[in-house]
This record gives sequence, C-alpha cells and structure tokens, in this order.
Amino acid sequence: MSTSSKRFWVVLASVWLALPVAPVVAQDLNARAIKQITAQPGETPFTFVLIGDPQGGYAKFKKLLAQSADVNPRFIIVLGDLTPRGGEDDYAAYMQAISSAPAPILSVIGDNDVVLPEGRDRYESKFGRGDCFFDYAGCRFVILDNADKRLTRDQIHWLEEALLTKKRKFVLMHCPPFLGNWWFDSSKGGSRKFLELMRVHKVKRVFMGHVHIVDSLHYEDTDYLICGSGGVPPALLPFGRAQICFVSVTVTGGGEKVSVHALP
Repeated sequence: MSTSSKRFWVVLASVWLALPVAPVVAQDLNARAIKQITAQPGETPFTFVLIGDPQGGYAKFKKLLAQSADVNPRFIIVLGDLTPRGGEDDYAAYMQAISSAPAPILSVIGDNDVVLPEGRDRYESKFGRGDCFFDYAGCRFVILDNADKRLTRDQIHWLEEALLTKKRKFVLMHCPPFLGNWWFDSSKGGSRKFLELMRVHKVKRVFMGHVHIVDSLHYEDTDYLICGSGGVPPALLPFGRAQICFVSVTVTGGGEKVSVHALP
C-alpha cells in the first residue's frame, strides 16, 4: 500500500472514531403508560388491577389480562418476575402477552428478571428506571425496585422524598418486606427503615408479588397484600392461599374496595 493510501485510511479512521455514537434509546414503556393514565380525568371512583408474577406462564397471564377487562381498570400493574430469567426471548414473550392488555400497563422489576447479568439492562431499556411514581385522582402510586431483595440508602432517601405528599399513598414492589410469615423470602436490606417510612408517611396500602400466594397483613395502620400468581404455578405454603388470580382495587372518596379474582 502506498504512503498516500495509508494516510487516506488513517484520516478516514480518525474521522469515523470522532463521530458521535448514537445512544441506545430506552422505550420507557412505563413512562408512556403513566402519560396515558394521567391524561385521563382523575376522578373517583376508579379501579386499578394488580397481577403477580407471570414468570413464563404467559398463556394463563393473558387469560388474566382478558378477564381483568370485566372490572374496567383505569390501569394495570404487574408486580415483577415478568420473565423466568430476564433473557431477550423471555422479554419478547412478555411484550407479546401485554400487547393486548385492556388498559395502560406498568411493569415492576422482579428478582427473576435479573437472574442473567444483562437482565436489569434489558428491563431498563424497555421500561425505564425501576423506581418511579405518579399521581392520579388524589392518589400517589410509588413503584419501588427491590429486585435485589434490598433497598439501598439512595433508594430509601428517594422513597422518603416520594412519600412527601398529603395525597393517598400506595406502594407497589416485587418482594415483601421482612414482616410476619414473609421473613423466609423477603426484602431484608433496608426493611426496617422501609416499614418505618410506611408508618411515618401513613401509606394506605402496599402491594407485592414474589411469593406466588395471596396473603395479607395489617401492620402499623398499613395494609400489605401479596397478590398471588400471575401465571406461574402458585406456591403451597402453610399460610396464605395458593391462587392464580388478579386483584382489583376500586378507589372511592372514602376508601378502597380490594377484591381477588381467581382464574376460572
């Protein structure tokens, strides 16, 4: 190769390396859903739906989504373990399943979604940050990422800021806190501070997945509910109820009506 040819390729390579690299743009489907939700008139009564872990059981999960249309939900929140391992094929199957949802759908990250090292990146590229909140009809909905079964100091600080409102407050996350029978498979790191924040900020209800049962606790004026399985086989435990189901919450001016709807 001649000297002039070498110079040409060196210059071309230098120009190519200097070009700005286009960032990977996250779809942020949760942000899109929140935009759809908050664009609607924020009036009570309204109903929202909660579904526990699909975790690969997408045939039954899709039946639950279809069944949830009967309660006319304003929005649906899936409480983590969207996938078995957080693989790209897993997410493709989940995305196909939610494509026919009867209302805007928000997806919480779960521990199964971060089994593979790249699982969290895949989740965030599709749904955005795991911690977020939005306001609707005088209520604040706080979605919390405890897929690693802990909360960091930064998350605790963020959560405290998110709860600084006089609105009615609901917290939605994957793993239950270290509380009652749930100690054996719970979010332990930061759990004491989390429970304290629920009490101090008078959070009405906390909704969770992870354990594949329906089970509830009332602790320091907050109601905690594990919302069953969203498709994966339910767990057989000496407490709670093994059930594939969705939960509807109808919010009125004076409270909430919580109902469990089993898959027929």
